[in-house]
Amino acid sequence: KGGSARLQRCCRRARTLTGPRTPSSSIAWFKARAPPAPPDDSLLAAQLHAQLNGGGEAAVPRARTPSSTPAGAPPQLADDFAAALRLHEQLNGAEHAHPRLPLATPAPSEQRQQHGDACGGCGRPVGRFQRGVRVKGRAWHATCLRCSACGEPIAGPPPGGARKALAAALGVGTGATTRFVESDGQFFHPQCAREALTPRCTICQDFVRLCPESNSYEYVRSTGRYFPQTWCRWHGRAPPSCCACGRVEPISTPFAEHTDGRRLCLECLGDVVVDTNDAAPLVDELHVWYEAMGMAIRDKHFPVYLVDGRSLLAARSKEGEGHHYQPPSEAGAADSAAGIAGEESTAPQLEVRGLCVTLSRSVRVVERDPAAAGGGGLLGGLVAQLAVAQRQIALSTTTHEVQAVLALFGLPRLLTGAILAHEFCHAYFKLSGYPRLEALIEEGLCQLMAWLWLQQQGRTPLRDCFSHAIEQETDAIYGNGFRAARAALDRSGGALHELLANVRLTGMLPTHS
Repeated sequence: KGGSARLQRCCRRARTLTGPRTPSSSIAWFKARAPPAPPDDSLLAAQLHAQLNGGGEAAVPRARTPSSTPAGAPPQLADDFAAALRLHEQLNGAEHAHPRLPLATPAPSEQRQQHGDACGGCGRPVGRFQRGVRVKGRAWHATCLRCSACGEPIAGPPPGGARKALAAALGVGTGATTRFVESDGQFFHPQCAREALTPRCTICQDFVRLCPESNSYEYVRSTGRYFPQTWCRWHGRAPPSCCACGRVEPISTPFAEHTDGRRLCLECLGDVVVDTNDAAPLVDELHVWYEAMGMAIRDKHFPVYLVDGRSLLAARSKEGEGHHYQPPSEAGAADSAAGIAGEESTAPQLEVRGLCVTLSRSVRVVERDPAAAGGGGLLGGLVAQLAVAQRQIALSTTTHEVQAVLALFGLPRLLTGAILAHEFCHAYFKLSGYPRLEALIEEGLCQLMAWLWLQQQGRTPLRDCFSHAIEQETDAIYGNGFRAARAALDRSGGALHELLANVRLTGMLPTHS
């Protein structure tokens, strides 16, 4: 009892000294003694950005504004973000234009069904306790919504450390609301969209420039060839290109140039056939292949010469409606299609590349010029190998109708072989008693022989390029003739001798199997 009385006296004395204690004063007392709050993430980001970029007000990231570019973003990121905005508007139409990129927002658990929505990526349910996001009203696992360029989650876990603070200030890559670019069902980070979606010029190796008047990317795209390429509009519709495969010439890797002005890329230059002596092994190989196909012409004893373009044109004018090889439209310059605000390119008139001579009595052939000297370096040495001199020769008069087979000099081995295979087929028809064939049938069969010979070669990009050029030729005689001859070969069960026997007998391609 005595102890209780003493305790009561102590309590009354304490209340007298401190005053009555109220709930508000208790809260204030605890707030005053609470540890200081951690710095705001945006403040940490501002300090970090100032340290990384040398300080100054211009280097401090500010809070995000409703503008299209994150305020305070580094120049490269700001440039990428603006480019991503333009790409998104162009790819998705003006009706989807937005002052900012679309959002991937968190999907709260109360918005999901009891058993979870189906994920737009993997198709499995997004559970109530799984981290998910919503894109245009559809649920995604945060780890399934990934950038198609870098493969990282678009709304994935925020990066740690200094990267976390900087990303939070810029509003990029955080786990809250993350902006993205969408194209054909694919999603990209804004900083990845420019590299993935903006065309890059094949010639200058830079991103295609933005036209300030139209606010769009203006470029020329060549899509009809085996090597599709894109270049800035200001390079012109038909920039310098390889005379064999059609690839345009990059500024950083100049092409070799023939004495007649034709250009040759380094890949085609690697196995170039310059003169008649270079072509001798290839001619022997073609004779052996023709014999294996049941079309021997070696015993006919007609010569094969490599000549320049002028000699081919002169001989063709003497032949009149003779047999000659015109390259497919792909091999010259581009037959192009437009891209984003793109423009069509034009193809120049192509030269004749092969001729089966029946009337000419002389021709100017090319031979290597051993006295030519090239420039320094590897390319200079290779260019020196292309130097040629011309010599006029007389064609020997024989009892056969074929006096010679001519081909354009300075082309890669595969293309030279396809040209000679085409012309050998013309010679075979003339020397083997075939009736006079329609141009579509004869040229189609000759193109078929060139295509079959290419298929026997090892698969390389150049072989596929030249085969693709024959397959996709749009000319009414060469293109349609090849496709008709190939269909006739398929109807004959792939037996070339049966197809040729039918043509010799009827002068027509078989129409039934």
